[in-house]
Amino acid sequence: MKPLIKWAGGKQNLLKFLRPLLPEKWNVWHEPFLGGGGMLLGIEPEKAIAYDCNSQLINFHMQIRERPVEVHSMAMSLGGWKFCTRELYYQRRGEFNELLKGGVLNAESAAYFIWINKHCFNGLYRINPNTGAYNVSWNKEEHITKERKHNTVAIASEEDFISVAKLLENADIRCEDFRGFIDNVGPGDFVFLDPPYLPDPAGGSFVDYNKDGFAMQDHEDVVRLALEARDRGAYVMATNNDSPLTREMWSEFHFHEYSTRMCIKPGRKRTEVAMTSWEPEPLDTIDRFC
Repeated sequence: MKPLIKWAGGKQNLLKFLRPLLPEKWNVWHEPFLGGGGMLLGIEPEKAIAYDCNSQLINFHMQIRERPVEVHSMAMSLGGWKFCTRELYYQRRGEFNELLKGGVLNAESAAYFIWINKHCFNGLYRINPNTGAYNVSWNKEEHITKERKHNTVAIASEEDFISVAKLLENADIRCEDFRGFIDNVGPGDFVFLDPPYLPDPAGGSFVDYNKDGFAMQDHEDVVRLALEARDRGAYVMATNNDSPLTREMWSEFHFHEYSTRMCIKPGRKRTEVAMTSWEPEPLDTIDRFC
């Protein structure tokens, strides 16, 4: 099942490479950086705990799980799915920011969340660190038709919303900092770590998922916790760009390269890497594009 939203660094189009690296079985699936849910929805684990510190993102997933039809109906009622002007986008963005300002977490804010995600530039979620306001610009796509080859504005059907809701029934979704996952990891569990990427000399790193960003200490904590989970007997997989810094920080893991096009700067290509705490069967490098 494909995610209902676009999210920077989403892995749904890399499943054909990442899936063969997975162990044959595990107990509980842990995903500390849920994002759009590409891996979770693609793998469909029987039991999962998923985390993200973005309260609006987590609210979106939870509202979809509990009331998919209502969220879909409310999103459709916002208009702009066939024709969206600049004025309408910034009106809706202003209304969304009022919800953010009030700390509203319900079906309405989930509907605005997906509307903004589909109409903003490249599906980005960026918060002004000083004001706490969402500040991504309009994608400038006015006329939306089904014939468009790459229709980023198209909303999934009500049936797809219901299907995603059913898949999320087995997931414990939590609005928490990624560090909390380690308290729940046990032997035989699986941990998938897809944090904001380390600084890349070629560019393309994006850390503005929330107003606090993602510092180098956060990256170091990800590696530290990955090692702790491994030592507890869990399978650990992580993804990042393939750079000397990544190779150095994750030196105790096994590396598996793949090629991808950059989501933040479409058209540019780079090599990324999946790190595993165990050595899977050898695989050929596969070109997969996000």
